[in-house]
Amino acid sequence: MAIPLILRGLAASSDGKKSVEMLADTKQLQELAVKIKNLGPSNPHVKSGLHQIAALWENRIKSNFRRSVDPYDSKWHEIKHRDGQPLLDTGMLRNSINSEVRGLSIVLGSSIDYADKHQRGIGVRQRMFLPTPVVGLPDKWKNEYTKIMLDKVQKAVQ
Repeated sequence: MAIPLILRGLAASSDGKKSVEMLADTKQLQELAVKIKNLGPSNPHVKSGLHQIAALWENRIKSNFRRSVDPYDSKWHEIKHRDGQPLLDTGMLRNSINSEVRGLSIVLGSSIDYADKHQRGIGVRQRMFLPTPVVGLPDKWKNEYTKIMLDKVQKAVQ
C-alpha cells in the first residue's frame, strides 16, 4: 500500500522561513492501524488460519505414527515384544491425537493417560510424537505457519 504524499507550495514569508512543505496523508495508515488492532482471535481470517494450521499439524502427527518417526523425522526405536510398528498395536494413541484453537494458541495433544510416558520416555523407550519446547517447532512447521498466517493477515487488512 502506497502512502500518498502531497507537496504543497507556500509563498515565501518575509522572514525567510519555509517556502515549501511536505504533508503526508496518513489516513490509509490510520485505517490500517484499526485493522491491525482487529487481528485478534475473533478475526475470521486469523481464526481460519489457526484452524487450518491445527488440522495440518494434527494430520502430520498422525502420519508420523504410520512412518514411525518423531516430528523431527528421527526414527522411533524398534519394538521387540511383538511384530509390527511401535505405538500402532491398537491405534488408540494415534487416534486420540487432537488439535484445538484457544484464542491465538494452537493446542495439540492426547488425553490418553500413557501418552506422556511415550512422549517423554517414562518407563518405556521414548517415542516422541509432539515437538518439544526445548527443541521447538521443526522448520517445516514454522514455515507452514508463517506462510498461512501471512496470507490470512494480508487478507484481513485489505
